[in-house]
Amino acid sequence: MEKLDNLSNYLNSPKTTDQLHEQLKDNDSDWNREQLELYLTLDKKVKKEKDKWMIGEVSQEERLLNLIRDKLDSKQGIRLDKFVGELPYGLVFSKDDIISLVEGTDDLECPNSMVVTKKQ
Repeated sequence: MEKLDNLSNYLNSPKTTDQLHEQLKDNDSDWNREQLELYLTLDKKVKKEKDKWMIGEVSQEERLLNLIRDKLDSKQGIRLDKFVGELPYGLVFSKDDIISLVEGTDDLECPNSMVVTKKQ
């Protein structure tokens, strides 16, 4: 697998994973979409906002909210007790912390203290 240099050259404007992957393929990258997404997820200088990748620092809170949004793409709701127990290494939040963060968003809600859903 070739090394991906100067990612910031490709992310001079926000791009979806598919847009970025196409641009890299045009420049002879042999990375597949999954490899690219993994690299972007692990790179602390890159953040994902509204399905687009960009250069910028991602706070722990942003990472948590992005995880919730990603899970809600395939589910109607997330049980908070289970979600807290499955948080990746380095993300430490209590159920109450998550409820407070969710209440500060425009697109998520906690209809009760047990579940997070998308606002209707």
